[in-house]
Amino acid sequence: MDLQTNAYEAVAGMILGYRQTALIYVAARLQVFDALKPGPLAIDELARRVRALPAPLHVIMRGVTNLGLLSELEDGRFAIAPAGELLCASASSGLHGMAVYMGGLSAKAYTGLFEAVREGGIAFDRAFGTGFYAHLKADPELNDAYNKTLAFGGAAALLLLHGYDFAGIDTLVDVGGADGTLACAILKAHVQMKGVVFDKPEFVHAAEPQIQAAGLGARCTVAPGDFFESVPAGGDAYMLARIITNWSEDRALQILANCRQAMQAGHKLLVVEQVLPERVEKGNMAIEGDLNVFAHLGGHVRTQVEFTELLSRAGFRLDRAIPLAPVLRRGFHVLECSRA
Repeated sequence: MDLQTNAYEAVAGMILGYRQTALIYVAARLQVFDALKPGPLAIDELARRVRALPAPLHVIMRGVTNLGLLSELEDGRFAIAPAGELLCASASSGLHGMAVYMGGLSAKAYTGLFEAVREGGIAFDRAFGTGFYAHLKADPELNDAYNKTLAFGGAAALLLLHGYDFAGIDTLVDVGGADGTLACAILKAHVQMKGVVFDKPEFVHAAEPQIQAAGLGARCTVAPGDFFESVPAGGDAYMLARIITNWSEDRALQILANCRQAMQAGHKLLVVEQVLPERVEKGNMAIEGDLNVFAHLGGHVRTQVEFTELLSRAGFRLDRAIPLAPVLRRGFHVLECSRA
């Protein structure tokens, strides 16, 4: 192939990428991968188990097989492939929630980008006619998928634990801690630490079962509330993991101010976020993260300079910016801050 042909194929692949997302979304939401994990199934039996129509399901199954996530046996039965196991609802990868959230709610949000760029506003609001969190609150299934997508679960939690030393923290308050996945991972790795998972009731309700299942009931508590109003006192470290970039400058400053109000001198604030490079670096996922938060919430992933300025305005000093697994180019950092 010549260079022009290669370029054509590459660009066409970008345009048609939504088809793969749609296939994975349907299969994940039907929990096809979970149904096939015990063993191969014929299409009629699979359709019965996932409550779908056999003929259209067969079209989806062949498409998903073409992606390498399933295999089709000689007798026509379908079997799960190793990569497909990552999409089981029971898998710790978090990819099932990501597939349901990104392939459904998120994909539709992007259809509002054109109007948002031309006329202003938020792409999600234009596509759905309502705000992001209001929509989630009305749909428990999507809310659960979003929590699993947002949480630093599985490998992502390990990146944080390997990249930042939590030793010496007595009580960690996870502000906006959703279902408690990240707090549980940190507490399991640091057996002397206590924790508080703080978030709105519709998000934090799922944390209690996680905490009990992890055997952390004696060391971790759940605190429902609104970080725009106040943040629980009593921690010597406060963590905002993937929170600040979701909000406008004024709203972000309000969250930070409430954290500062709850903190005493010598306490730490840990902001765990993607950090944009000063110039575009091909393959840096913080660039995509910036687009994603803009489309859904009108937020912004910041550069380190921008974070430093924002934190300073809220009364914090950025002491250290610690990159998490920079070789993966995901752009995540721990911004360790103290009260200025």
